[in-house]
Amino acid sequence: MSRFLPFLLLAANQVAWPQQRLTIDPASVTNAASYLVKGQPGYGLAQGGMFVVKGSSMGACGTRVVNSFPLPTNLGGTSMKITVGTTSVDVVMVYVVSCRPNTPDGNADQLAGIVPSNTP
Repeated sequence: MSRFLPFLLLAANQVAWPQQRLTIDPASVTNAASYLVKGQPGYGLAQGGMFVVKGSSMGACGTRVVNSFPLPTNLGGTSMKITVGTTSVDVVMVYVVSCRPNTPDGNADQLAGIVPSNTP
């Protein structure tokens, strides 16, 4: 299924700095294979597709990358959900890079996940 998902909500456990405010750059949610921006042909995400989200205070400090199967829905205390209408599904996590300064060159926290096959 290759239709566009009407989009993503993020649930990140703020393990490292609970006083920091979680922020997500809505324009940063992109297909990890193409990095196309919203409105360009091929922009959407399909079930099973990998995507990237950028922001700040999105997880515990450091870099965590999945290195075994089964792939988790929680990585280093950070998780994501996709909500379509009233249905929410847990995202399979791929990596978490957190506690990076959010600078104009795009050096922000990043999360990557896979759109679950049970996403409406």
